Amino acid sequence: MVAQIGTIMADEVRPTYAEAWENLAHTHRAEGERKGAVALYREVLRLRPGHARRAEYEAWIEQR
Repeated sequence: MVAQIGTIMADEVRPTYAEAWENLAHTHRAEGERKGAVALYREVLRLRPGHARRAEYEAWIEQR
């Protein structure tokens, strides 16, 4: 629930703010909401192609 509210707020306030999406991805991941976390990590990587943790996030996304 917290992650859903944060996602709505981030999208309305500043949709290109990668740090906000990254924090929300971490929240979804911590809450066990894999599908949401994957979508958010993908958005982070789209906004920041050269992200320092790109390889880590991509590996996590690819895990089943």
